[in-house]
Amino acid sequence: MFGDSSAIPTLSPGDGSITSPRKLDANKLEEQMFGSEGSGGRSVSAVYCGKGLATCLVWGGEGKDDVLTLHAPNVPDLGGGSGTVDLEGVTSIAGVSVGSKHLIAWGSDSKGEGVALTMGWAGGVNEGYGNLGLGANIGDGGGVVGVPTRVTSLEEDGTPLTGASAAGSHTAGLSGATNEVLTTGSGQYGRLGNVDAVDQLFFEPVELLMTIPEVKYTKVAAGNSYTLVLGDTGEVWGWGKNDKGQLGLGGGISMDVYAMENMPNKIELFDVMGVEVRDVAAGKDHSAAVDGEGRVWVWGGKSGFLEPNLVEGLPDDCREVMCGENVTAVVTGKGEVWTMSHGGNGGGVKKGVLGRGVEKGDRVPGMVMGLSEEHTGGVIKGGEVGWGHAGFVVEG
Repeated sequence: MFGDSSAIPTLSPGDGSITSPRKLDANKLEEQMFGSEGSGGRSVSAVYCGKGLATCLVWGGEGKDDVLTLHAPNVPDLGGGSGTVDLEGVTSIAGVSVGSKHLIAWGSDSKGEGVALTMGWAGGVNEGYGNLGLGANIGDGGGVVGVPTRVTSLEEDGTPLTGASAAGSHTAGLSGATNEVLTTGSGQYGRLGNVDAVDQLFFEPVELLMTIPEVKYTKVAAGNSYTLVLGDTGEVWGWGKNDKGQLGLGGGISMDVYAMENMPNKIELFDVMGVEVRDVAAGKDHSAAVDGEGRVWVWGGKSGFLEPNLVEGLPDDCREVMCGENVTAVVTGKGEVWTMSHGGNGGGVKKGVLGRGVEKGDRVPGMVMGLSEEHTGGVIKGGEVGWGHAGFVVEG
């Protein structure tokens, strides 16, 4: 892991920024998360870095139920500490998404049926309600749900989640069973995609997307106040706040601070250029995509582009893309991780989140040498770039 040390398990804020990948001490990590009892023979199988200073780890083992641990010492809404999170009834965790103040986890129970759980900040008067998708009158006096709680409405509606993305004040989900994109939370800036800028207390389908024939939705990505979705046709739709060009729709040189789209709009440039997108990511206010030829495109935020722009200087076999705050990372077919930043002197970032031995940013793409097979002795199994830190699991 690398970046802001306060978000990294086994490290303290006093360690400063971690500018190059640092291997976590397995024994120390296990003791910190599970106490003296240990993990029961499990090992870390996945890492999820939040849009704040939280990190989730999934622990699994042959013949054992998956277990989730959470490190969020500076995030009171997520418990403000480190330890095991009780996911009662969930035996296999398929994925986790950590927003700035809340999280969503999805997987299956012992019967193989889909389950989703949310916890953390339930919303407020100024930011809007419903980002947990649990309805009204939830949480304690501070509006916080302190333990993972099943989103039973998804089970009742027959829309188990196969993907999800938590942001600041909203959550987006994907149900493979019904091919629906669902959103819940604050309706401000149209980030829910259902025309009216009103809050939704439960997950509701984005209605316009249900009218597009012969498209299977494969990924959803929530930025701070906007949402992107990818179809198996290689097309990308976006909605929500667009003051920084994060929706990739083009526009004038000076975007209005209230610029927004309250329903899905397709990024037409990809169609015009004959580009089929295979992966898409949303950061705080910029976005990125990988196409079928292994090329990377960025737009919005401090990238300086209101429509997708092809990135030069990257390998031609990129297969996965991730966005942080003014940072884009890609994983190549060879298992290499490359990072770059956007905007300002030094690239507009700090805290060593590029993982390339520098405190600030660099607009020129470069490989994270500390994650190469030569340095780790293994290959990248998976990972994520958060808004201020990053983590990867290496198998070898």
